Amino acid sequence: MKVKTDEATKKFVQVSLSQAFAADLRAHADSADRSMASQLEHWAKIARAVESVVPAGALSELKGGKDAGEIMSRLGAYLLQQKPESLRTKLAAATSPRYGVDEDDPDVAVRVDADGTVTRGRFDAASNFVPAAVVAERKNKNESRPKPRKPAQKQQASGRAVARPRKAESRPRPSLAA
Repeated sequence: MKVKTDEATKKFVQVSLSQAFAADLRAHADSADRSMASQLEHWAKIARAVESVVPAGALSELKGGKDAGEIMSRLGAYLLQQKPESLRTKLAAATSPRYGVDEDDPDVAVRVDADGTVTRGRFDAASNFVPAAVVAERKNKNESRPKPRKPAQKQQASGRAVARPRKAESRPRPSLAA
């Protein structure tokens, strides 16, 4: 397998992988609609992110897991053991917005900006956060539009409606002459 290492010069490097790992890599790449190289890079980015927040001692314990499920449960247990104060301090120092679910309405997402501003909204099909004000504005615009009416029927002088002629059928009628 070849893995891209430098996008600008398009250099590649050979990597030796066990057959079992390569098969797992291929299966995940196919299901995510990525190349094997892109999937490996994706996993590497995730691993680097985990390594940046988890101390080295905890990493060796995580790697002791036999499969992905056990590793994830160990990571979850580690994160739950962390002191909430230190986590709050790290979150407060974050400059990017954080997203969560509104406790009062689980169908509504919330964005918490670095300055503490909380915005209710939802995520669209492209995974972009859409604030509730924009969603409500769009709904109001749609509600204010007049609903389409059926064309008025012609009326005779007697006040009775005149039947409209039927549209011509596009398919030929079968003939009875045989």
